[in-house]
Amino acid sequence: MRRSTQSETSHGTAAGQMPIDVRLVDEHGLTRREAECATLLRYGVAAAELPERLGVTKSTMRKHLSGLREKIGVKTTQDLIVFLMKAAADDNIAAYHSWPPVSVAPLKDFAAVTLRYGDLAEDCRGKLQLIEMLAVLRDHLEAEFGARYVFYSYSPLSVYSLLRDDVLRVTLAPPQIVEALHAAGPTLDSPSARQLFAKPDGIAFVDGRSDHYEEASPGVQAFYDVCLQDGVRYGVSFGFPSGGAFVGVSVSLDESVADAQKLVAERGEEMRAAAMVMHNCAWTYGALAAAYGLTIRERDALSLLAQGRRAAEAAELMKMSERALGYLLIGARQKLSAETNAEAVCKAAAANILVFR
Repeated sequence: MRRSTQSETSHGTAAGQMPIDVRLVDEHGLTRREAECATLLRYGVAAAELPERLGVTKSTMRKHLSGLREKIGVKTTQDLIVFLMKAAADDNIAAYHSWPPVSVAPLKDFAAVTLRYGDLAEDCRGKLQLIEMLAVLRDHLEAEFGARYVFYSYSPLSVYSLLRDDVLRVTLAPPQIVEALHAAGPTLDSPSARQLFAKPDGIAFVDGRSDHYEEASPGVQAFYDVCLQDGVRYGVSFGFPSGGAFVGVSVSLDESVADAQKLVAERGEEMRAAAMVMHNCAWTYGALAAAYGLTIRERDALSLLAQGRRAAEAAELMKMSERALGYLLIGARQKLSAETNAEAVCKAAAANILVFR
């Protein structure tokens, strides 16, 4: 599935997050606006309503529709609608957003699973650090699936952060495993990452003694070797959106797990659901915010900016000089890997760092 740039998604606008027929776009060379027009027409929006839905003038819309008809090879808008209704198949539709929603497949034995998630959430209460909550998740997954290691990554600006390697990572594994992981290089080059980028809402499965090993880079192969020496053979990776952010989780399973691939196929969604429970607890109870290590003053400075306060006003409210406020903001930006105050505020809001009085 194709990931979009900011200019290619209608998510968060009056048009809604429109599903685009990517095959139609590729086959006919449609522009973004033409693709949006085609989608709205297919879903029953009248041509006269298109300018308001897409925020353009009527004359601009006429140009878009003219280009769309020409590329499709029809003469009238009515013929265009008929073509779209016949040509567009649901399996060619993908949402133009930074990352698609996760699977909504029903969980087997829902009542029992839900009860275990309640226990997981309860065990997360009172944990102040993300690593402590990750330990709760690991214990849960170990009991259910034979998990040994858990790798958690938080991309505050979704795919944009991931591609810039602007990611908060917390790992629960032995030191030699963590060292090998860091030495492996960019995780985007791994077999599991390639699987997820091909199907972002899926669950990637990697067997360290299969063809996955040969497909990996030398650094990732070295990581697999260290895991195998520790009796860990299988890797399971998945992700899910969290507001504008994206969370990725990888779980390593013991070599003794019987028919691991079948287990993941049947119960992989349970793993993802458990990770979502843990992450939601981390977000709600402040463990995710704590992982960034901001001071109270840095947090308060960003919170005032988020309220729309100017620097002079924020400094006055915090009873300090503008210069001192500037130093606080520099520290906050460094900890959040933000180039500007606006980016820092955005990331702080995504991680539930800000506090408003």
